[in-house]
Amino acid sequence: MRFARRFAPAAFAAIATLSLLTAGAVPALADMVLNRGNQAEPTSLDPQKGTDVQSARIGYDLFEGLLTFGPDGKTVPGVAEKWDISADGLTYTFTLRADAKWSDGTAVTADDFVFSWRRLVDPKTASDYAYFLWPVKNGEAISNGKMAPDTLGAVAVNPRTFKVTLEQPTGYFLSSLVHRMTYPVSKANVEKFGPDFVKAGNLVSNGAYKLAEYMPQAYVKAVRNPFF
Repeated sequence: MRFARRFAPAAFAAIATLSLLTAGAVPALADMVLNRGNQAEPTSLDPQKGTDVQSARIGYDLFEGLLTFGPDGKTVPGVAEKWDISADGLTYTFTLRADAKWSDGTAVTADDFVFSWRRLVDPKTASDYAYFLWPVKNGEAISNGKMAPDTLGAVAVNPRTFKVTLEQPTGYFLSSLVHRMTYPVSKANVEKFGPDFVKAGNLVSNGAYKLAEYMPQAYVKAVRNPFF
């Protein structure tokens, strides 16, 4: 079972409240709203830039990575339905779920992960957490401006196959993929809107919820993602 399907709908607010509207099978729960304080304004809804707890609480509702959390806290399949690890521990091959979609109904593809991972380590993104991908081949060198982002050891074999090559065997690598810094953004969405892709009305996400409204210093409103 996947994270957002195991728990009651959750909402996280910017400063005041974030409302999640969910449609349930039981008539009494057909229109349920949960308001929750989020302590402070999130720094960014961009998965590769919002490094604070406030951004994380919202981000985990909006996006899903290759892996997610199981009921016991261990890693379980998320967007990836399965994966294979080479005998030398250097190559990870992830097979994405056929039904993985963005909130606009388009498919989540391996190209989205390639784009997102290159974006994370690209010095132009200036992500504080680029080091999450330093175990990946050339990841650290790219972050330090010594190599181009397209040399990252992450490639799309086909739309549903994402292949990752590491610098050296890294025992914690798989478990690190539950962290939202490694989550995908829609390549088409970012290329269309640029920095404005995170705005309500523009942002598409692949998690249990999608962004409906965002009033800075007031609230964030997310609603059920029908394609999750």
